[in-house]
Amino acid sequence: MYILRINLKSVKKINELKKNLVKIKELYKFKNLKIKGIFKIKNRDKIFTLLKSPHVNKKSREQFIYKNYIQKIDINFINIFQLFNFLIILKKILSKNFLINIKIIKNNKKICL
Repeated sequence: MYILRINLKSVKKINELKKNLVKIKELYKFKNLKIKGIFKIKNRDKIFTLLKSPHVNKKSREQFIYKNYIQKIDINFINIFQLFNFLIILKKILSKNFLINIKIIKNNKKICL
């Protein structure tokens, strides 16, 4: 059993992420793929203040907000080859809008039947 932990960082909101993962699961026929859940991590905001005039008017300021949206996903795989295939497809689809950090965890639990 392998766990794929994906951290996604984006400037845009990540609302349709679960829908995209379900589409990938259905299109490429990943049978043993289990999405544990999508966990939101606290959004970080950076505020920048700029002065409009360089000389006298300190009252004339503009503020800009830069938001980062971060989410964490855990996906279970039984086979390592299936995991690598999923990573290749995920990179092709999601790499345009997101910064992706990936961690693979091997989980050696014995299943008693």
